[in-house]
Amino acid sequence: MFGAIQSTVNAVLNSTSTVFTMDIFKRQLKKNATDKQLIFVGRVSTVVILLIAMVIAMFIERLGGSLFVYIQTLYAFFAPPFAAVFLLGILFKRINGKGAATAVFLGFAFGIAMKLFIQFCPAHPRWLEPYSNQAILNWFVCAVTCVVVSLMTAPPAPEQVTDELTINWRKINIFNDLGKGWRNVTVWWAIFVALVMGLVALLW
Repeated sequence: MFGAIQSTVNAVLNSTSTVFTMDIFKRQLKKNATDKQLIFVGRVSTVVILLIAMVIAMFIERLGGSLFVYIQTLYAFFAPPFAAVFLLGILFKRINGKGAATAVFLGFAFGIAMKLFIQFCPAHPRWLEPYSNQAILNWFVCAVTCVVVSLMTAPPAPEQVTDELTINWRKINIFNDLGKGWRNVTVWWAIFVALVMGLVALLW
């Protein structure tokens, strides 16, 4: 258990430090930074991020709530905007940067608005309280926003929508070579969906 926790913490610290060092420090603050400076900034940012995480952990402990609930709430807040943008960016070539940026920022604002609405409005609908429902609603709002803004603005450059980055629906045919009889992928997919829906209905 300790090894798993340590591995997770190491991965998070490494990725967060890399994002700050390469995407913020080098790209925005000091574009001509040397490798030695980048290593130093990476180490310092790792320590700072770890200290911030420790302070947040102590704050959560004083609140007396469940850490699992806090984590799931954060996932429901951060994941929907990025999930909507990434999915639409892979599926449709018309999605552009303006639509993606607008969807992400609006998703964060909408997530905060939902939290405040649930917290301070006693007449809020009860189905909105579970964080999973909040995530679904936020994802839908972000997806619609991304599509609408992208269609209202200029399309992305051709080099940004190559077949390696975005699915070309004219070249792909998902219904070829699916197998026959019980080896047919569609049959097993239908069985899987039926089982999942049955479990959802049973545990609802």
